Amino acid sequence: MQRQRQRRSLIRNVMPELRLAFFRGRTWSIRSWAIRLWTLSHVNHVEVLAPDGRALSADVSRGVIWYPFSGDPSAWELYTLPVTAAQLAQVEAFAAAELGCAYDWRGIFLAQLLPFRREDPERWFCSELSAAVLQQLGHLPGRRACSFSPAALRDAVRQLPNASRLG
Repeated sequence: MQRQRQRRSLIRNVMPELRLAFFRGRTWSIRSWAIRLWTLSHVNHVEVLAPDGRALSADVSRGVIWYPFSGDPSAWELYTLPVTAAQLAQVEAFAAAELGCAYDWRGIFLAQLLPFRREDPERWFCSELSAAVLQQLGHLPGRRACSFSPAALRDAVRQLPNASRLG
């Protein structure tokens, strides 16, 4: 067991990881309730976690932001994806270009509740932003980022060959 931990630690030091954090905690906002009901899932939000502890999020009130992640581990389902330094730089550049973009309420309605799969390049919702990050890394080809709900994205991440669940 100790040897396995040392090996994981060594791998983390050699190759950075991105983490996807899927929120499954209990909140009673109308939005969270509606997402859970619509997707028939306990997952209602997703964020991308950088190796330095920051979270990339599409926040309802602040739009696309980086913030220091400090979530309660029992409320989040975490998956790791190994990335190269070049891929990490690509994610950072993508995120920098999207920082400050507004939350996409209309996109949620038109892409998730109605079958229009409408995207607005200046606005993001959480699973759309996270899916776009994965697409920057070459994952999820052939699907529009706006087609993913948090639960559908979690299911897609589970199928990625190099993704692993933490905890």
